[in-house]
Amino acid sequence: MENQRSIVAYAALFMVLVIAIYLLLPKQSGLSAGTSISSSQSTSIGAPTSVAAVTTQPYSNKCQLSTIIGLKNGYFINGTYSGWNVTGLGFGSAPFNVTKANSEGNYFSQPWVVNATDYMATTYNGGTNLVLGNLTSDPFTASLPYLNFQLVSPDSNLLYVEILQNGVPRIVTHFDTYVLQSGGNSSSSLVNASISLIPLLCQTVQVRVVSGAAGTSQSQFDYIAVTGFHQSVIKQMAPGILVNQTINVT
Repeated sequence: MENQRSIVAYAALFMVLVIAIYLLLPKQSGLSAGTSISSSQSTSIGAPTSVAAVTTQPYSNKCQLSTIIGLKNGYFINGTYSGWNVTGLGFGSAPFNVTKANSEGNYFSQPWVVNATDYMATTYNGGTNLVLGNLTSDPFTASLPYLNFQLVSPDSNLLYVEILQNGVPRIVTHFDTYVLQSGGNSSSSLVNASISLIPLLCQTVQVRVVSGAAGTSQSQFDYIAVTGFHQSVIKQMAPGILVNQTINVT
């Protein structure tokens, strides 16, 4: 009888100890054993920012660089190619003065429509004698997600805008602004265009405008005109003008 009472007492003590241990164990916030949080649920501050979120997040202070090099003379506002290198004869020795061209009235498709500047770089010279040439900016830091600019360009394999890194084309983009027929003459109205710099963010890059088109009476509209280059956190591009884009970033 005495042995039975001892066994019962030990059993009761054992149950009390089990309950105490259970109550003292740390809880797992409602997760059962073996449950893991998926990567899509993770809110870690160190997680990479998605491309979609980049449009609203400024990156100027995220590059952690001692020197941020700005893009020079993107609007050709002083009427020169200062800050740019011209090769070939296509873009001439100086930017095209839109106000002067419109006042003289001897250019087809005038008046030209450009925003925020009187100057643009173009292979158009008032006639059909288009000449090959490249226009390349000085190096600058890709410190914001987008490079925005104004553009006139037909769909042509010979006319495009590149982003260079160490002289190598990393992003090559073809546009066709002639698809926009409303709101003015498509051959003389510059429209908003944009290239994403996200693949090269915080890197030193250059923008190069390429014209491999030579003019004939059949290709008199195969010219390119650009101005207003600036970096932004917001993409500004007319819908439907992007033809194709090649990205070669390792």
